[in-house]
Amino acid sequence: MGKLKKSLKITFIIFIILFLFQGCISFHPSYSKKDELGFYVKHHYACGPIALGKALRHLGENVTDKKISQEIQSNGNLSRKAISLVHYEGVLVTWPSEVRTIIEKYGYKIKTLKSISELKDGDSAIILVKGRSIKREWHWMHYPTDKNIDDFYPNTKIIKIYKITK
Repeated sequence: MGKLKKSLKITFIIFIILFLFQGCISFHPSYSKKDELGFYVKHHYACGPIALGKALRHLGENVTDKKISQEIQSNGNLSRKAISLVHYEGVLVTWPSEVRTIIEKYGYKIKTLKSISELKDGDSAIILVKGRSIKREWHWMHYPTDKNIDDFYPNTKIIKIYKITK
């Protein structure tokens, strides 16, 4: 009986360790699904790649949101994996540095603005807005395609404005 008890303890410990390294994403397997190239599929439909896709198409580029997501993820998913240990939606995150990298990869420059009022007709910008922290409300948007940027969430706060120029 002693060996069985020891085996059960070891099995239980291994299970706990594996669970901890998978985090709560293990309860949401659709978030850990990967495409044919090994990239998180859910990220293809996240607001970061979508906003970047809108911006680049607005500037005349022929690019899909999926391709942008794959380009973002090709630089690594370590931070997304780490966040998904805490919350399964961590795989959806696109960091400001990743947004800048993609814009520059396509040959554009970025000017960081302080206010949305600095944008004029014909401009293209990627904007990060934040809502309520407790609800984890963060969203990348594209100016001028997306409307109601200032009030996307209740108490919207604009965090980043990246004006895209040639």
